[in-house]
Amino acid sequence: GVSHNFSNIIGVEAYYDYSAEKDYKSSTPTLTLKKDLFDKNTTLTAGYSRNSDTIDGQFMTGEEDRTTDNFFLGLTQVLSPVMVAQLGYSHSASSGYLSEGIRLVPLGAADPATCAAVSVDCALEAFPSERKRDAYLIGLSRYFTEGLGGLLDRSAVKLSFRYYDDSWDVSSWMGEAEFHKYLDESL
Repeated sequence: GVSHNFSNIIGVEAYYDYSAEKDYKSSTPTLTLKKDLFDKNTTLTAGYSRNSDTIDGQFMTGEEDRTTDNFFLGLTQVLSPVMVAQLGYSHSASSGYLSEGIRLVPLGAADPATCAAVSVDCALEAFPSERKRDAYLIGLSRYFTEGLGGLLDRSAVKLSFRYYDDSWDVSSWMGEAEFHKYLDESL
């Protein structure tokens, strides 16, 4: 990958990832644009990547392809010298073979423990050929120089909330809280 800032106007990052396993290959170019505004107190980020995958799971009779287009928009805002807020949105659209080809489903009264090959009693997992996903993120980070009798001295708290939904009627939310604390100069 490479990252470059053009005259403090816009930052560009371009990356390429390649991964190969015995039953899976993935190729992913990524392009991200970043723009600082208002004396670098606001950063806008937009990104795009495209996964091109080839799946050849142990129960498949040949290779299948899948592509996923990923989009990301983000806003980071400095609220004070010790507080930063973030907003983010991501969307991905996958099409092609969305299974992994590594799991069998027992049919009828078949015992799952006996499903070791595709047969009249055991079939490959079947997924729809398209999936769209959306995720929304909000976060707040706060640094403390002192407080609570030394407990907060040189510490930070990060709170984030993420909501997810997709075209397969799956939705979820996740809340996360992190606490970081310097114990001494090297720990």
